[in-house]
Amino acid sequence: MTFPCPAPTSTPIPDLVLPSLGGDPYTYDVSSSFTSPCGQPITFSAVGLPPGSSINPATGLISGTANGSQIWNVTVTATTICGQTSQSFTMDFSSD
Repeated sequence: MTFPCPAPTSTPIPDLVLPSLGGDPYTYDVSSSFTSPCGQPITFSAVGLPPGSSINPATGLISGTANGSQIWNVTVTATTICGQTSQSFTMDFSSD
């Protein structure tokens, strides 16, 4: 099947480095790393997020509560009717 527009495009997502947060909430907006060339709505998904974290599928805002010190390798996928693209980045909650 041929779609009338190209798949979303992406640029690297900067790594997120936060101090070890003892249960503090955080947010991280990754939507600016993705563009829909034809203006189609983008749906976001993510794998590898820390427990208790999620991504808003409509906005690309990752939110959660950072507990403990750990490094997470996260992949975000942006999907439109015309295709999808992914970018990976690191969430580092181990820095003090």
